[in-house]
Amino acid sequence: MLSFWYKEFPQYPKDHKDFWRTRLIAHSLLITTCYFLVLTLLNLFYFASYDIALIDAFGLFISLGICLWFNKTANVNVASWAVTLMIVSLILMFVISVGGHAHSLFWATLIPPFTFFLVGRNWGSIFSAVAFAICAYLVYLQQQQTVTIGLGSLFNLIEVGLAHILIFRFYEKTRFSAYTRLSIRNL
Repeated sequence: MLSFWYKEFPQYPKDHKDFWRTRLIAHSLLITTCYFLVLTLLNLFYFASYDIALIDAFGLFISLGICLWFNKTANVNVASWAVTLMIVSLILMFVISVGGHAHSLFWATLIPPFTFFLVGRNWGSIFSAVAFAICAYLVYLQQQQTVTIGLGSLFNLIEVGLAHILIFRFYEKTRFSAYTRLSIRNL
Protein backbone atom coordinates (compact mmCIF):
# COMPACT_ATOMS: atom_id res chain seq x y z
CA MET A 1 0.00 0.00 0.00
CA LEU A 2 2.69 2.51 0.95
CA SER A 3 4.63 1.71 -2.22
CA PHE A 4 1.73 3.33 -4.09
CA TRP A 5 2.31 6.57 -2.15
CA TYR A 6 6.08 6.43 -2.02
CA LYS A 7 6.91 5.50 -5.55
CA GLU A 8 10.60 5.53 -6.35
CA PHE A 9 11.40 7.80 -9.28
CA PRO A 10 14.76 6.83 -10.85
CA GLN A 11 15.20 10.37 -12.18
CA TYR A 12 15.21 11.66 -8.57
CA PRO A 13 17.85 9.67 -6.64
CA LYS A 14 18.62 10.59 -3.01
CA ASP A 15 21.30 13.09 -4.01
CA HIS A 16 19.05 14.91 -6.54
CA LYS A 17 17.89 18.37 -5.50
CA ASP A 18 14.22 17.40 -5.94
CA PHE A 19 14.33 14.09 -4.07
CA TRP A 20 12.93 15.55 -0.86
CA ARG A 21 10.30 17.54 -2.74
CA THR A 22 9.04 14.24 -4.21
CA ARG A 23 8.89 12.86 -0.67
CA LEU A 24 7.04 15.91 0.65
CA ILE A 25 4.56 15.67 -2.21
CA ALA A 26 3.96 11.98 -1.44
CA HIS A 27 3.70 12.64 2.33
CA SER A 28 1.39 15.60 1.76
CA LEU A 29 -0.92 13.65 -0.51
CA LEU A 30 -1.06 10.69 1.88
CA ILE A 31 -1.77 12.93 4.86
CA THR A 32 -4.33 15.10 3.06
CA THR A 33 -6.12 12.05 1.68
CA CYS A 34 -6.37 10.53 5.16
CA TYR A 35 -7.34 13.84 6.76
CA PHE A 36 -9.97 14.62 4.17
CA LEU A 37 -11.47 11.15 4.46
CA VAL A 38 -11.73 11.42 8.25
CA LEU A 39 -12.95 15.02 8.12
CA THR A 40 -15.56 14.21 5.48
CA LEU A 41 -16.94 11.41 7.64
CA LEU A 42 -16.83 13.52 10.83
CA ASN A 43 -18.58 16.46 9.21
CA LEU A 44 -21.17 14.24 7.57
CA PHE A 45 -22.09 11.96 10.44
CA TYR A 46 -21.04 13.70 13.65
CA PHE A 47 -21.45 17.41 13.00
CA ALA A 48 -24.04 17.12 10.16
CA SER A 49 -22.16 19.98 8.50
CA TYR A 50 -22.78 19.10 4.88
CA ASP A 51 -21.18 22.20 3.36
CA ILE A 52 -17.90 21.55 5.20
CA ALA A 53 -18.14 17.84 4.36
CA LEU A 54 -18.42 18.83 0.69
CA ILE A 55 -15.20 20.87 0.93
CA ASP A 56 -13.48 17.91 2.62
CA ALA A 57 -14.76 15.44 0.01
CA PHE A 58 -13.53 17.79 -2.72
CA GLY A 59 -10.11 17.80 -1.05
CA LEU A 60 -10.13 14.02 -0.85
CA PHE A 61 -10.73 13.64 -4.58
CA ILE A 62 -8.25 16.36 -5.51
CA SER A 63 -5.58 14.68 -3.32
CA LEU A 64 -6.19 11.31 -4.95
CA GLY A 65 -6.20 12.88 -8.43
CA ILE A 66 -2.91 14.69 -7.89
CA CYS A 67 -1.38 11.53 -6.43
CA LEU A 68 -2.38 9.40 -9.42
CA TRP A 69 -1.16 12.07 -11.84
CA PHE A 70 2.14 12.56 -10.00
CA ASN A 71 2.84 8.81 -9.84
CA LYS A 72 2.24 8.64 -13.57
CA THR A 73 4.21 11.71 -14.69
CA ALA A 74 6.79 12.37 -11.91
CA ASN A 75 6.64 16.06 -12.78
CA VAL A 76 7.84 17.61 -9.53
CA ASN A 77 7.34 21.26 -10.47
CA VAL A 78 3.74 20.87 -11.59
CA ALA A 79 2.93 18.57 -8.67
CA SER A 80 4.47 21.07 -6.25
CA TRP A 81 2.20 23.79 -7.60
CA ALA A 82 -0.82 21.50 -7.61
CA VAL A 83 -0.29 20.45 -3.98
CA THR A 84 0.38 24.05 -2.94
CA LEU A 85 -2.73 25.38 -4.66
CA MET A 86 -4.83 22.55 -3.25
CA ILE A 87 -3.64 23.07 0.31
CA VAL A 88 -3.87 26.87 0.25
CA SER A 89 -7.26 27.00 -1.46
CA LEU A 90 -8.90 24.30 0.65
CA ILE A 91 -7.60 25.72 3.92
CA LEU A 92 -8.77 29.21 2.97
CA MET A 93 -12.15 27.91 1.76
CA PHE A 94 -12.66 26.20 5.09
CA VAL A 95 -11.50 29.17 7.18
CA ILE A 96 -13.65 31.61 5.22
CA SER A 97 -16.70 29.32 5.18
CA VAL A 98 -16.73 29.11 8.99
CA GLY A 99 -15.85 32.78 9.36
CA GLY A 100 -12.65 32.02 11.24
CA HIS A 101 -14.61 30.51 14.15
CA ALA A 102 -13.92 27.27 16.05
CA HIS A 103 -10.19 27.93 16.00
CA SER A 104 -10.20 27.26 12.25
CA LEU A 105 -7.54 29.95 11.81
CA PHE A 106 -4.92 27.52 13.10
CA TRP A 107 -5.18 25.69 9.79
CA ALA A 108 -3.58 28.69 8.09
CA THR A 109 -0.39 28.02 10.05
CA LEU A 110 0.18 25.01 7.78
CA ILE A 111 0.45 27.19 4.69
CA PRO A 112 4.02 28.55 5.18
CA PRO A 113 5.80 25.21 5.70
CA PHE A 114 4.19 23.69 2.62
CA THR A 115 4.48 26.68 0.31
CA PHE A 116 8.06 27.59 1.19
CA PHE A 117 9.32 24.05 0.68
CA LEU A 118 7.26 23.26 -2.43
CA VAL A 119 7.28 26.49 -4.46
CA GLY A 120 10.11 28.46 -2.91
CA ARG A 121 10.73 31.49 -0.77
CA ASN A 122 9.13 34.14 -3.01
CA TRP A 123 5.88 32.34 -3.76
CA GLY A 124 5.79 30.93 -0.25
CA SER A 125 5.93 34.48 1.09
CA ILE A 126 3.14 35.62 -1.22
CA PHE A 127 0.82 32.70 -0.39
CA SER A 128 1.52 33.08 3.32
CA ALA A 129 0.96 36.83 3.30
CA VAL A 130 -2.37 36.49 1.47
CA ALA A 131 -3.54 33.73 3.81
CA PHE A 132 -2.59 35.62 6.94
CA ALA A 133 -4.17 38.83 5.61
CA ILE A 134 -7.44 36.94 5.13
CA CYS A 135 -7.14 35.48 8.64
CA ALA A 136 -6.41 38.91 10.13
CA TYR A 137 -9.51 40.29 8.42
CA LEU A 138 -11.64 37.46 9.81
CA VAL A 139 -10.26 38.11 13.30
CA TYR A 140 -11.02 41.82 12.86
CA LEU A 141 -14.63 40.92 12.02
CA GLN A 142 -14.85 38.84 15.21
CA GLN A 143 -13.44 41.43 17.60
CA GLN A 144 -16.80 42.33 19.12
CA GLN A 145 -18.16 38.79 19.35
CA THR A 146 -18.27 36.52 22.35
CA VAL A 147 -16.22 33.41 21.71
CA THR A 148 -17.48 30.03 22.78
CA ILE A 149 -15.21 27.05 22.52
CA GLY A 150 -16.86 23.84 21.39
CA LEU A 151 -15.88 20.38 20.26
CA GLY A 152 -15.15 21.65 16.74
CA SER A 153 -12.48 23.94 18.21
CA LEU A 154 -10.91 21.04 20.05
CA PHE A 155 -10.86 18.89 16.90
CA ASN A 156 -9.32 21.74 14.88
CA LEU A 157 -6.54 22.21 17.43
CA ILE A 158 -5.82 18.46 17.63
CA GLU A 159 -5.82 18.00 13.85
CA VAL A 160 -3.59 21.00 13.18
CA GLY A 161 -1.24 19.97 15.98
CA LEU A 162 -0.88 16.49 14.46
CA ALA A 163 -0.29 17.97 11.01
CA HIS A 164 2.44 20.22 12.42
CA ILE A 165 4.13 17.29 14.12
CA LEU A 166 4.09 15.29 10.89
CA ILE A 167 5.42 18.09 8.71
CA PHE A 168 8.18 19.04 11.13
CA ARG A 169 9.17 15.37 11.52
CA PHE A 170 9.50 15.30 7.74
CA TYR A 171 11.62 18.47 7.71
CA GLU A 172 13.85 17.13 10.48
CA LYS A 173 14.32 13.89 8.54
CA THR A 174 15.35 15.81 5.42
CA ARG A 175 17.77 17.97 7.43
CA PHE A 176 19.29 14.94 9.15
CA SER A 177 19.63 13.11 5.84
CA ALA A 178 21.34 16.11 4.22
CA TYR A 179 23.81 16.45 7.10
CA THR A 180 24.54 12.72 7.02
CA ARG A 181 25.21 12.82 3.28
CA LEU A 182 27.47 15.85 3.67
CA SER A 183 29.47 14.23 6.46
CA ILE A 184 29.92 11.04 4.41
CA ARG A 185 31.12 13.08 1.40
CA ASN A 186 33.56 15.07 3.53
CA LEU A 187 35.30 11.99 4.96
